[in-house]
Amino acid sequence: MLFRSHALSEDPRACRRLVTVMGASAFLGSAIANRPELGDDALFSRVIPTPSSARATVRSELAAARAAGEAEDDADVLVGALRRAQARTTIEVGLADLAGEIDTRDASLALAAVADEVLERALAHTMGANDARGLAVIAMGKLGGQEIGYGSDLDVIFVFD
Repeated sequence: MLFRSHALSEDPRACRRLVTVMGASAFLGSAIANRPELGDDALFSRVIPTPSSARATVRSELAAARAAGEAEDDADVLVGALRRAQARTTIEVGLADLAGEIDTRDASLALAAVADEVLERALAHTMGANDARGLAVIAMGKLGGQEIGYGSDLDVIFVFD
């Protein structure tokens, strides 16, 4: 892993978060090991994840992809940005959860918010300028109850006229 080791030595909170997550959660430890750039940002973050910050993460990842000159209408660019936003939010929420900065319900709400925003952005991209009347996206299961966990999948039904 390539973390800012100098910064870790100067930031006891970030160091504690890294040690805690690696020892407490194989899921989050693997996520950080596989995406160190996301882990690096999350470890040093001072933001407590909320539903609104989770939604903002999705929007900022999409804006960063646009600012990098990547084609806005490219489905691969969209999917990549949405995956980065989801992974970043999951790591941030997991770290805050393990540190006791948020409770289980707040973690679920933030994870559900990022899932909602990802679905909204993907649907908007897919529909483009087309009229979406006669289309409903119904969230089922844990997403419908806003009880998403770290490894949850999304049970969604698309109903159209």
